[in-house]
Amino acid sequence: MRWFSNLPIKGKLVVIMVIATVVALAVAGGALLSYQWNELRTIVERDISTQAQMLGDNCASAVVFNDARTAREILGSLRSRPEVVYAAVERMDGTVFAQYGGAHAPVGLTREAGYRYYGRYLVWRQSFELGGDPAGMRSEEHTSESSHSSV
Repeated sequence: MRWFSNLPIKGKLVVIMVIATVVALAVAGGALLSYQWNELRTIVERDISTQAQMLGDNCASAVVFNDARTAREILGSLRSRPEVVYAAVERMDGTVFAQYGGAHAPVGLTREAGYRYYGRYLVWRQSFELGGDPAGMRSEEHTSESSHSSV
């Protein structure tokens, strides 16, 4: 700190202002990055929720009429979403009725509805109804590689 004490008052003021500006910019940048990250997660969660709702509504009658082929075709529309690595429609007893993607169970899949993050995966589970009666569950597993590429 000897160099600082040897500076004239004008130099000391400049150094203090530069340090204060750098700290303020770092705090503002960190806050902005945190906000953007949380906003992106919210957008991805809302998007996957809407997508799961539409798929469940379309698959409900296939489950009721035991038409697994139609349910697989509906889930096959997820090919246009490369971030979806797995999706399934399950009967109320938990057996898989139709699935899209790999033959593996999603990372960390639980029986509870809602979403969970597991590393780079977002797993979403939601029940669906037909005529007000429970018809089944739908699950989706998204990878964050393409979803979070905008951050």
